[in-house]
Amino acid sequence: MNRRNLISGLAASTLYPAARLTPAIGLSLFASKARAEPVTIALAVGSFLAHQIAAANSTDGGLSDLAKANHDLLLVALAKLDRIENLLADVYKAVANLPNEIDKILARHETQDLQADLASVINGYRELISNKDPKDSDAQWLSRKSTQTQIQSYYARLLQARQKADVKKLFDPTTALLVGPSAMVENGLLVLSGESAHGIKKTLTDTYLAWLNKMENAEIVGSAAHYVKSAAQRHAELSSVASQTPLGRGFDFPSGSKSSAVGHAFDGETRSALAACAGFNNSRAGSGRYCDDERRPGNRNFALLGGDGKELSNDDYMAVFGTTNPDSKTVLKNAQQILDKGFVLAACTPAVPAVTEPHERLYRRAKLSEVELVDEKMQPLGVKVWSLEALPETRGVAGQADVPHDGSCQIVNEYSDDSGARLNRMRSLDAWAAGDRNYTAFSSLLDQINTERARFAFGLQALIATQAARQSIEKVISSYG
Repeated sequence: MNRRNLISGLAASTLYPAARLTPAIGLSLFASKARAEPVTIALAVGSFLAHQIAAANSTDGGLSDLAKANHDLLLVALAKLDRIENLLADVYKAVANLPNEIDKILARHETQDLQADLASVINGYRELISNKDPKDSDAQWLSRKSTQTQIQSYYARLLQARQKADVKKLFDPTTALLVGPSAMVENGLLVLSGESAHGIKKTLTDTYLAWLNKMENAEIVGSAAHYVKSAAQRHAELSSVASQTPLGRGFDFPSGSKSSAVGHAFDGETRSALAACAGFNNSRAGSGRYCDDERRPGNRNFALLGGDGKELSNDDYMAVFGTTNPDSKTVLKNAQQILDKGFVLAACTPAVPAVTEPHERLYRRAKLSEVELVDEKMQPLGVKVWSLEALPETRGVAGQADVPHDGSCQIVNEYSDDSGARLNRMRSLDAWAAGDRNYTAFSSLLDQINTERARFAFGLQALIATQAARQSIEKVISSYG
């Protein structure tokens, strides 16, 4: 795959539509109903700013103006450089403290040195042009020894920084954002110094286009293209793992093999999946009243048994006690009569009714959707991330609408007349605890997937910036004939 096809192919699968990107007021982000990790937020900021740098490069950023060496046009070009320089400074703030080794290349001190040197040269460049005596023509101004001395000083500093970057093999996404503005400045300095068109074309071709070639080569480890390609691969691998988890299967989460696109997997759809379910079938076998003459009665649950071992009839109770339901005092008063008649006083266990309900279920669902990160002004940043939300636990009865089927729940068949005790018993089941563990594991995977999406976004926008810079540089080269 050639360079242009690589970038076009990556852009086709991206979730960062340029049309939806608008300037951010600040760098603080939040995702609606999404928890974004600090690394993800920082990379999303970098991606957004890189997009704006790419947009500035796509208008050639003043390269053509610089090629003409006209003082007024140079001032216009410098204004464009100022904007890009400010954006670059914000990019470095965003990625400066990323902790992961994968992202260390984004904040290498050599790249920051290059950016600092470039900023210094631009500031000096601006001062040089702004201090031009209005009485001097462009030719007079450029012919002055003081002007040329300053131009050579700035050029030497830029050349040293650029050569150092080449020696250190700085081909990463952050450095890629510097190529366009660096080319603008170097082209302008060469024009002002009187360098020949052939010499300028050679510098732009052999240095900057060659530099871009390396940044856009996915086979070079550490290049912008390799950074994007690696993020996409890790995204696919993590997605495959997530798709095989209990929650992933419930959501029908897209695996790496199902979708090569980094984002828009649900196309705005929100899905729900069962996270945990436990059940309590309140049940108890019933039994009839039972009287045992071997036990002494300890309460009113007693009976008088006749010689046949059967309990006396109500009529017999009335004849002896004057009531069919004598209390303990009445029985004691008539103890002698009971003995005389040969009755036996027996303790009884009351009848126990059978219990077969309720069949309660305790369940919790989780909700998964894709949301777009926005800045503090609610402006969309173009980076879609997964948002996972645990819905409140719900208590219901088997068979009701929305209650999970029994095959999805761990159920115990026990008895309790205490509703709170039944609830606590369901929460104590292994399935409920496993649901919490599964949710935590799936959430952790989503955090990693979201970070890879942000890496993909940042790297891709850097590649788009290199393509824009390339087109602008090629346009300037052609302007020299």
